Amino acid sequence: MTLSQRIKQLRNQRKIDLLELAQRSELDETIVSGLETNRASVTVELLVKIAKAFQMSLRQLLEGVEFNS
Repeated sequence: MTLSQRIKQLRNQRKIDLLELAQRSELDETIVSGLETNRASVTVELLVKIAKAFQMSLRQLLEGVEFNS
């Protein structure tokens, strides 16, 4: 699973829309959308904000995510 798929999966499981995730993470909605569509540059800071918005650790957020080496 990609990071973008993981974020979308978590958002759908929690039944929240992009705007609500953006508000919870204190990010612009276009950034959150970009993360979900793999069009935004990912930084540790963004991942930490997304993890906090989901009320989970960064490790939990990245669980199951495959990274290309």
